[in-house]
Amino acid sequence: MKSRHFTYLNPLSSHILKTPAHVQSDILPVLIVGAGPAGLFCALSLAQNGVKVRILDKADRFYVGSRGYGVQANGACLSRDYLEGILRGHLAKYGVKVELGQGLVAIEQRDDLVKAGISPFQAGQATGDTKIIEAQYLVGADGARGASRELLGLTFQGKLTMQTVWFGTM
Repeated sequence: MKSRHFTYLNPLSSHILKTPAHVQSDILPVLIVGAGPAGLFCALSLAQNGVKVRILDKADRFYVGSRGYGVQANGACLSRDYLEGILRGHLAKYGVKVELGQGLVAIEQRDDLVKAGISPFQAGQATGDTKIIEAQYLVGADGARGASRELLGLTFQGKLTMQTVWFGTM
């Protein structure tokens, strides 16, 4: 069995993400795959603490409409697209923009960096040549069915189900 090394970090502890002297300056500190709430919150936390990030999503446009149950904040339910728009607006203040139509297709983990194979995506399918991005850390925030989990050979604990839920406001 191939051994895997994972580093868990607190995004508010940006001191551990300072680029060591032996790391090339063109290596990105953090690459985030997935621009849903988890990826956007992570990117914003890191950017607010001075850590350079790139955030990619294979979708070719931002999703509009309800997804799941929303996010509860003090009893008010925020739609996911509304929340994501707010987070993208705050990220823009730090010069970070979600790169749509770019998806993860390969991961090579080394002791000092991660090489991520990124390909253009259209309608959920890789469509072009793979480019390599070297990063100190890769954050897989692309969901339970995401490429990052699959490429690392990680299992999903629990059960994925498809449900139709109807809800409304009166």
